[in-house]
Amino acid sequence: MVNKGQVTLFAIVGVSLLLAFSILFYLMIQGTPDIFDEVQDSSVEKNSLQIFVESCLQMGAEEGLEIIRLQGGYIEFPSGVITTDIDSNLTVEEGRLVKEKGKVKVPHYMSDNQLSVPMLELTQEQLENFVNERMVECVDDFKELKDQGYEVIYGEVNSSVDFGENTIVDLDFSVNVSKGENTLNEDQFSFVIPINYLEMYRKAFKLTLYEYVNGFLERHAKRLISLYSFNGKDEQYSLPPLGLTIAGLECNKKTWSQEEAKETLQKVFEANYPNLKIARLNYTKIIADDAIAQGVYDTFVEDLLEKDLSTHLDLSYKAEYGMDGFKVEPSSGGMIEPDEAEFDAIPMIAMLCSHKYNFKYSFTNPILFEMWDVDNDKYIRTSAPQGTPFKLNFFMESYLCGNNAKICTGKSPYAAQIDEILGKYQTATSICENTNSGDVLLTVKDNSNAPLSGVNINYYCGSKTNDCPLGSTNNQGELSTKLPYCENGILTFSKQGYFDFQEIQSIRHGYDRRYTFSMAPTSELKYNASLIKIKDFALAYQQTAGFTSNTCDGRTPQVVFDSLLNEPSLTDMITINMKDPKNFFSPTMSISGLGKMPTRITIPPTKYQVSSSYMGIVTIKPVFVDDGQGGKIEISVNSDGTGDYKGVWMLGNNQYDFDLDSKDLEDKKEIELFILVNFLPGDNLNVDSIKQEFINENGLMDIKIAIPANSLPSEGCSNAGVTKNVLIPKSRYEPIIKPRLK
Repeated sequence: MVNKGQVTLFAIVGVSLLLAFSILFYLMIQGTPDIFDEVQDSSVEKNSLQIFVESCLQMGAEEGLEIIRLQGGYIEFPSGVITTDIDSNLTVEEGRLVKEKGKVKVPHYMSDNQLSVPMLELTQEQLENFVNERMVECVDDFKELKDQGYEVIYGEVNSSVDFGENTIVDLDFSVNVSKGENTLNEDQFSFVIPINYLEMYRKAFKLTLYEYVNGFLERHAKRLISLYSFNGKDEQYSLPPLGLTIAGLECNKKTWSQEEAKETLQKVFEANYPNLKIARLNYTKIIADDAIAQGVYDTFVEDLLEKDLSTHLDLSYKAEYGMDGFKVEPSSGGMIEPDEAEFDAIPMIAMLCSHKYNFKYSFTNPILFEMWDVDNDKYIRTSAPQGTPFKLNFFMESYLCGNNAKICTGKSPYAAQIDEILGKYQTATSICENTNSGDVLLTVKDNSNAPLSGVNINYYCGSKTNDCPLGSTNNQGELSTKLPYCENGILTFSKQGYFDFQEIQSIRHGYDRRYTFSMAPTSELKYNASLIKIKDFALAYQQTAGFTSNTCDGRTPQVVFDSLLNEPSLTDMITINMKDPKNFFSPTMSISGLGKMPTRITIPPTKYQVSSSYMGIVTIKPVFVDDGQGGKIEISVNSDGTGDYKGVWMLGNNQYDFDLDSKDLEDKKEIELFILVNFLPGDNLNVDSIKQEFINENGLMDIKIAIPANSLPSEGCSNAGVTKNVLIPKSRYEPIIKPRLK
């Protein structure tokens, strides 16, 4: 659906196009052939065509980038990404930006201890697709020109996006406009948006990793609970304390209902989460009236990012965002009350009372992050009302479980009673009681084939209501049970110290079954990443016959491979994601000048899809092309179109599959990952060379290399020197660069 504002904008662009071409062709038709030749040699025709096409390009690129910042890096949300609605002066309807106040969906970068930060490549791909669709819509088959008698022939729209200090959108779009003998041709267009989305993404990604590793949101939540806990006096905000003992002659005790405690905590969070600040960013320091209060506010500042005073970050919470699973324990009958002791055997003293307030909190609540950079806001966007900051929105969930950040210590002492109550009131739609199968014997063993006891097993059939607890394995590693009928049900196995395991099993018939499964113990691994230039790899591949033969000078394939490895520098930025297709959570690693985040990883045995990206600081020289009049035109990456570009640049990204078996992990302490890159920061680069991609979208390595004479074992080490294109399928190089465990 296109709203009135969008129709008006398209109409303005269309009128501008018609006016520009009318003036141009009037000059062309009225002039003499010599004048026409002179006009043809000038930039008037190109500018006229570019004015229209690049106006459409600007509109599509800015609209797409606006949706990206509103929706936390997504134009379209993949399945499984959790979102929460927030108020906004812009909204998104059916994938289009609408300049009206309303709600926008914002993703949870962390949810249930799972990371959902969009890969930069996904954001880039979605923006490219969005721009392509908007271009087709905006040019509208060039109807305005065709109605005036112009013939227009054009090709397919293909955009490419580069996120850097600026967001650059290049467009491959062949357009031919003619009338009579006069013709205009153009096929390359570009638009530069001076917004550094890449840096905002990096900061958001780092913050998410820091939260995943050390739980700064949970730390702040516990600070606030402690700060506003009951201290013996009834105050406006009075929460059940994490730890407090009150003894005296007064035997009245303070109690709370679960709902009362939840509402109070939500008010505390609403009032105080904005006071959580990230050090070395641009924020206003809170100045308190006394030293004690000042000390409290100073603890609200977390030192997580490098200094950048142009970046602002606001954190906030509203009750409407929700607070799931809220529970304070111990409690009785829905009431939270202290342990009480009375002493009346002391002579001459009235009865003495002691109240122990020791409570454990469990809850999940999303925190909204809004990040913006004042340098980005110097650019006036057509996609937003003037003065609207370019804020990147995203949520992270804070999760306390028994006062522990993100990790539950086990079932509470009331778990059995809770399960019993839930069983009585279970909804009629649950299939867990309909155990239609025959006897099912589940046997679980460890890597050494020894029985594994105490493994908790569930059978999941489509929803939480149908998540059926089956029990735990005995000393023989066995559990005998019956299962409900379910198509593609999932058996889940969990035991502390072992990787969780899932197996799809459909139950359609009532006969007996026996299954045996194996679980691998968890282990933390150090990790490293090495860079391999694709050009060097391709030559080595030829000189070792695909890393199966010694080189002509006697080096083994392993020695040759190790010689290709380059260690990243402190100014490089490497991101590696190991996606497990069976699970939404995927380990993500980041290596930069800040070090490694996280410092170690725990990866279960499974089939991984490994994706990596590598950015480094480079110098990119401009190129000079003929202007058709005996002069030269300078083409530079810089926004002003001149000079050397010096800054961060994407130097490589690739994907491959990696099968990790449980036996591969035995006694291993470290994993080394290898990243194929187009270039390294020290390479001599220019505007033309950086456009080269040596691995295409299908994974085929395609590169021209110089092969020295007498260097190919496949030709008896007697080949002539030659420069040629080398093609290496992904299936051939993928096994060579798979991660190395040691």
